[in-house]
Amino acid sequence: MKPVRVGICGLGTVGGGTFNVLTRNADDIARRAGRPIVIEQVAHRSIHP
Repeated sequence: MKPVRVGICGLGTVGGGTFNVLTRNADDIARRAGRPIVIEQVAHRSIHP
């Protein structure tokens, strides 16, 4: 079965929280969705080099 491929824009409060929830609860989410969730891409822009 093909996984659900997720991309996250930003790693601030919302993006970071989404990343944490998806990684921490991956097994429960996969069971409910009927297929695994894979974080495929993360885009983050930093104003500090």
